Amino acid sequence: MIGSRLALAALITASVLFAPLAANSQTLTTLHAFGGSGDGSKPGPLLSADGKLFGTTSAGGTAGRGTVFEITAAGAEKIIHSFGGPDGAVPYAGVMTYGPYLIGTTVLGGANPCSGNGCGTIFTISPQAGETVSYSFQGNGDGKLPESGLIEVGGVLYGTTALGGGNGCGGGGCGTVFKFAPGTNLATVIYSFAGKNDGQTPAAGLIRVGDSLYGTTAGGGASGQGTIFAINLATGAERVVHAFAGSDGAQPLKALTYVRGRLYGTTFGGGASGNGTVFSIDPVSGAETVLHSFGGSDGANPLAALVEVKGQLYGSTNGGGAGGFGTLFRIDAGTGNLKTLYNFSGGLDGANPAAALINCDGILFGSTSHGGSSSDGGTVFKFQP
Repeated sequence: MIGSRLALAALITASVLFAPLAANSQTLTTLHAFGGSGDGSKPGPLLSADGKLFGTTSAGGTAGRGTVFEITAAGAEKIIHSFGGPDGAVPYAGVMTYGPYLIGTTVLGGANPCSGNGCGTIFTISPQAGETVSYSFQGNGDGKLPESGLIEVGGVLYGTTALGGGNGCGGGGCGTVFKFAPGTNLATVIYSFAGKNDGQTPAAGLIRVGDSLYGTTAGGGASGQGTIFAINLATGAERVVHAFAGSDGAQPLKALTYVRGRLYGTTFGGGASGNGTVFSIDPVSGAETVLHSFGGSDGANPLAALVEVKGQLYGSTNGGGAGGFGTLFRIDAGTGNLKTLYNFSGGLDGANPAAALINCDGILFGSTSHGGSSSDGGTVFKFQP
């Protein structure tokens, strides 16, 4: 990650567009409310670099197909790029730094068909040359619809596509894990899901633990409720670590978090009330523990990964809470004790958080996909736990 801690400290202490809301005990402050048109709409995950926040919106921009943006220490937003279709469309995941570049994925767009919408891209933003398409997915053997972001392992980037990679899952393919070499602009599939016990629809990003990449599939597995899987980096062999059964969670849609020898994550559905769960799992044995089942009043349907801050896990729910607009929560990784920290109101503070929080020196930054203004374009916020 690039950037200076001094510049980041300026971002944390900067004045912002809206005053903190007093209805919750912790302080949430809106940095930016999206207008829904030129400045983007429906922001996703954030990245801190050079004392700024960088992110994507999956809608809005000059062509209505999403943007890449930055937000300064003063809370001012600047559009770095507006997608138009051939250069990519609908960047659902965030961006990462790779040397002086920002690199990310778009779910649609690019040079190839997929019903005329394009099958998705890997794009690069250069300080000198602007945005370029580094790879356009073909939609069959190489996968299509990359909903997740990328990670770097030894100079090589790894990611997933939600579909493609074969003829299963109704002929559209069940998804892939791929690697991408930025120097050659070549994407290579290292595993194609069959849509059976091995899982299907890997919509989330990957993390590396030891010699393997770990991820989730939204469906498939022994009960059809999704899986946690591991891909051996050397051989490309897949191992199903855990298959969800419903009562222990269903539809794990986001990336995992590794803390002191265990994997932690969320499921969108399943659990005791069907509103989703927070779980932990042993990456070797596959033994899973449901830390919390959401009941609705404490949140529902988490759509974001977890982040660790000083041994505690922080996350969000897309719905539920006091007003039904989602929550921020903290959960003890050992005991499973969960505390609701903030209830979104659907107003200036936003609604329906769907992206992981990021930790900057104990201050959390995140986004909401709705609310913030009359345009309902979502927000970027900071939160003091």
